[in-house]
Parts: sequence; structure tokens; C-alpha cells
Amino acid sequence: MMRRFDSALAMLAFLLLAVTIGGCALTEPYESCGFPPTEDGLCVASAGDPEEVAVKKSSSNCVIEQPQCPSNFCVSFHGSSGLCSEPCEEDADCADGGACKEFAFDCNGEEDDSPCMLCVKPSLTK
Repeated sequence: MMRRFDSALAMLAFLLLAVTIGGCALTEPYESCGFPPTEDGLCVASAGDPEEVAVKKSSSNCVIEQPQCPSNFCVSFHGSSGLCSEPCEEDADCADGGACKEFAFDCNGEEDDSPCMLCVKPSLTK
């Protein structure tokens, strides 16, 4: 009887651990993801920015590798806060009516800085 209880308890602990670890990854399209403070200040517009800085950020696109995102891409499009993204070739590849936009980053990890096409949340492209 005690052996069954121990087995059930071990199974419950394993399931709890699996749910906890699996719960760290984001799964919804365009979920919020964090930029490190050094890049957040360069990419994301804030209320305290001087006008010329805010204009520059609002016309820039930034991308960082973020393991929290399903495809490892966290993007800021025209100064928006960071959102998870996926590689694309055209708008139809993007979830929920998103748009496929060019970022100055190499999706393949090469050092040639060739452009990368990534999905952007629909509300940011209007």
C-alpha cells in the first residue's frame, strides 16, 4: 500500500515539475517579451525621450534573440515594446493577420547582417 502511495506521489511531483518548466515558454503569437535594459533604451520609445530621440526610435526596428519566444525572436517595430515574432516570407505566413516586415538582422546567425523578414502584430502596422 505504501509503495503505491510513493509511486503516486512521485508521479504527481514529476507532472508538477513538467508543467512548471513547460510554463516558461511563450506560445501565443506576438506575446510580450523583454528587451535587456541596454537595448530597451535604444529601441523602445519612452515618455522621457527628447523629441528627436523619440522620432528616431519610432522609425526603427530592433530584434534580439529571446529564448522565451517560440522562434527566439523578440522585436520592437517602430519603437513598440518587445513582442515575440516568427520568420516569414510574406504577410500570409504571419498569425492573426500580422504583417511580414524587414529587420536589419540575420535570421540564420550569420555575420553578414543581411535583412531578416519577421512577423509584426497587425495593430503596429496600421
